Amino acid sequence: MKKFIFIIAFFLPTLAFSEGIKISGISGNVEVRLNSTAEWQSATLGAEVPQGASIRTAEKSRASLLFPNKSIIWLKENTSMEIEKQVTQKNQIALNVGSLKVRVPHLKRKEKFYLRTGRSVAAVRGTVFTSEWDGSKPTAYQVAFGEIKIGDVGNLLQSAASVMENKDDVKLTTVKEVDEKTGEIKEVATGLNVTLTQGHSFSDGIISVLTREQEINALENWDPEVPEDKRQDQLKENESKRADIRQYAASARDINQDVRGQVETTREADFASGRTLKDIHGNLVQVEQRLDRPNSKTMQVLNVVKRTGYSSGGLRTYAYNGSNVARVDVVIGKVEFNKELPEQINEIPGFFQENKDTLKVEKAQLVVANQTDVDSVFAIGYLGKRDPVVNGNDDIKSDLFVGTLGTGGGKTGREKLFSLELDNSNNVSGLTRFVQDTTIDYIRTDGTNGELYRSEARRWQQYADSTQKLWLATENFVIDNGGKIRNISDFTGGSNSFDIFFKDTAAQVVIFAKQDSANTPGSVDATNFSGGNSAKRNVDVVVTPDIAVSILKTLATSGDVLKTTQ
Repeated sequence: MKKFIFIIAFFLPTLAFSEGIKISGISGNVEVRLNSTAEWQSATLGAEVPQGASIRTAEKSRASLLFPNKSIIWLKENTSMEIEKQVTQKNQIALNVGSLKVRVPHLKRKEKFYLRTGRSVAAVRGTVFTSEWDGSKPTAYQVAFGEIKIGDVGNLLQSAASVMENKDDVKLTTVKEVDEKTGEIKEVATGLNVTLTQGHSFSDGIISVLTREQEINALENWDPEVPEDKRQDQLKENESKRADIRQYAASARDINQDVRGQVETTREADFASGRTLKDIHGNLVQVEQRLDRPNSKTMQVLNVVKRTGYSSGGLRTYAYNGSNVARVDVVIGKVEFNKELPEQINEIPGFFQENKDTLKVEKAQLVVANQTDVDSVFAIGYLGKRDPVVNGNDDIKSDLFVGTLGTGGGKTGREKLFSLELDNSNNVSGLTRFVQDTTIDYIRTDGTNGELYRSEARRWQQYADSTQKLWLATENFVIDNGGKIRNISDFTGGSNSFDIFFKDTAAQVVIFAKQDSANTPGSVDATNFSGGNSAKRNVDVVVTPDIAVSILKTLATSGDVLKTTQ
């Protein structure tokens, strides 16, 4: 139990505390006003900007603000903004006129960040975007990374509505989108909210892909102290980032809509991260990770992998027999405890330590799935629960479950994926239960000359019919962001820091269910499980260490939290 507590505590973030919003950069003539009746005065570097205060920049002037949660807002020249609300877990700013760039880290659970103009409100989570408003025309938004939700004041702010009593509500009645192939403008929504995803802009009620000029504006260095002729010095290094944004935005909008539905079935994320890279096959991949709590006793990690097209050219051992289409794969890890967890995430490590003798895991699951087709989700998972009577102790005993979840009973296959549960007979509705076949050894092949590659295969048999067998086969790679397989030598004697190195490293696992052929994995996909596998799908997931690295850095600088876990 102590080892389990340490592992969980290692992967939990803590909250950072600060006095308030501070001025982190000044260039030229920058002024602040502490409230609406106060006089404007010259801004001072490092000064705090309280709730109700405003800041403005003159011509050829810039400023930047640093928030307690490490969010940053950059103001261009002739820009004015106000801090409308700044309390625990909620920041709300108003752009009065001018141009802003906003970078918001992936917010913790229940944390809110809003940008308002007189005509719209943007709800922000884990995003880099720019916004312009001249005081009369509709506000323009450009999203470089992440996504924002744009809508009317009352609908998005809800509990913060009292702040907006005297503000004009937005009425986004008709939203149009530019067809990226034909250039035709089509109506896509009628309502109050618009979700603007990575690589897109929203202006005059029309969603379109970012132009090159907009990309450059979003990615250049906005720091006040950087001279104008130096702001684009890093853009050559960022050319690959712009290419990733364009390529992904060109065909990923539908996938984003699909994934959004599954994420919204859980509570807001405690912690989240994302990265765009290439996989071992050369496909462009976007990985999104979230730490959620579906209920007060449960923690859940989601690792969503989105591709706008699929090639399987990097495989070495096992054959992929499916189609080469845009796809979504996911890893779901879920742990349910016998006690309610603290509301504040930074209290959880101490809670584990204090309750180490009585805190127990009730249920656990690790599921991977190819959920490209919402009505036909190919899933492979290990699910288990604590059963002292059957197991003889408090350990979690898990079995393998395989199946294709179809739509029915009022739920889509994808919705069923997020509600998998063991019943009283230790079965899972929609999946077939397997146990490991101990009569035959597993098969393993490692990479050569230090390559970080391994293929493995284990044979399993149905719990209810031992004659029904299949092989669970995997190909495992450690890759860099360019999709190149890493070598063990990359981890020894290098000059890069721990942080930089792991930002360029990911694990890729490709999983197959194969028929048994003369006691070896065959080339034909197995179908002897619930729902079969007529589409010949595999599961191909890319997992980055981004969340773990961020948490490690936070814990390493948080002495109080570390003391509670000793």
